[in-house]
Amino acid sequence: MSNPKDLPLDWFKDLQFKKLSLLKNVNKPHWFNLYPETLLAKLNDEVRELTNAIAQKKSPEDIIDECVDVANFAAMIAHKVDDTSPMNKISRSVKKVWRKEFLKFVNTGEASQVFLNHLDTDQPLLEAVDAAFKMQVAIVDKIAIQLGEKDSE
Repeated sequence: MSNPKDLPLDWFKDLQFKKLSLLKNVNKPHWFNLYPETLLAKLNDEVRELTNAIAQKKSPEDIIDECVDVANFAAMIAHKVDDTSPMNKISRSVKKVWRKEFLKFVNTGEASQVFLNHLDTDQPLLEAVDAAFKMQVAIVDKIAIQLGEKDSE
């Protein structure tokens, strides 16, 4: 674990990243498909877990781990409601009737045949899919760079 006396936000951000990068979390359904209210319920569950960890005088590592969960769910909610986030901008360019299918497709790779057939005829939708995939590739590239930096430490 990093030294907590380092820059606090950098140290904590690294913990958040590590937690989200765990295989058990990477394989979960993408949070972008969840409504803010669902994420808020999960955040409240994590706050209860943090409260219990403190009340039960758990180890600092356990308490910090719960803090990371709380922060990650709070960040997910912030991203979901931020109209300026890249994925929200891309999603808004998609006609409302296709938005749910679009998000499912770009987050899971799964799509109905109806969506795929329509994709061939809707240039703005095709451009939105392309932009979303490019954004995801950039995120994966950034993760790979960060993991490479961690391996060299």
